[in-house]
Amino acid sequence: MLNVRKILEPSLKDTLVHRMDPRAKLIALTSVSILCLLIDKPEILMALFGLSLLGYPLARIPIRNIKILAVLLLLLVWGTIYSQSLFYQEHPRTILFTILAEDSLGMHWEGLHVFREGIEYGAIQSMRFATTTSLALLFYWTTNPSAMLSGLILLKVPYGLAFMAITSLRFIPLLISEAITVLRAQRLKGYSPFRMTNWIRTLFLALVPILANCIRRSAKLAVSVEGRSFQPDGSRTYLKGARLGFRPVDRLLLVCSLTVLPVFVFKLLYWLYANNFYYNPQFRWVYEIAANYI
Repeated sequence: MLNVRKILEPSLKDTLVHRMDPRAKLIALTSVSILCLLIDKPEILMALFGLSLLGYPLARIPIRNIKILAVLLLLLVWGTIYSQSLFYQEHPRTILFTILAEDSLGMHWEGLHVFREGIEYGAIQSMRFATTTSLALLFYWTTNPSAMLSGLILLKVPYGLAFMAITSLRFIPLLISEAITVLRAQRLKGYSPFRMTNWIRTLFLALVPILANCIRRSAKLAVSVEGRSFQPDGSRTYLKGARLGFRPVDRLLLVCSLTVLPVFVFKLLYWLYANNFYYNPQFRWVYEIAANYI
């Protein structure tokens, strides 16, 4: 259990990425997430995904964490492409091969096909998810929770919401380690939790002790914060102050994050033009860039 918690919790080191201001990292993460939603070109999405992975060698993230990232990304990409290739509803669509024919079940239905356009659309969507996931994990693994809380407060996030968000993040490693402990206990008792026929029963058997431990830990946390006169809406004081400051690399990251603004404006103007809401001939170059390059 200790190894699992060590893997999932932040690995604090003295690197360029670790020293960055958490506010700059949060703003960059938000900007890249918005860019992934706005951009449709797969080449640009691939470039964003590649840039999101550059932070891992710079932060000297341990190999065990990179393995977790690789497994998550593989499952994410495979699941997205697989689902979209089967259930793509837009037209036109090209059938690559058929899994179940229209009359295979004794009735007339659409059948189950793999569509080429669905694979392409799923690949684009998976790049969006993969970029956001890799950046979010990089932010989590390279940011001290106390610095993350201070950054949220300095960004004018209400203290109650900031405290709740950080507490939720701290609960994730504990929750996963407890789930692994429960599954290990089931295996020691001769039960096979990963057998195909036992999945649903395993879920219900594991859910009760995990929820019980979560409720017990939440109650202890509530007593602890109340004993320290916690008030989510009250004024917050600091013993040493929230010592955060923007370095030159943080300012550079913030400037790069501002690229989301022109992309948003270009896509908005193009959407208004494409849906016949607003057209200005002076913005033809904007429409061309948005249609062909973004």
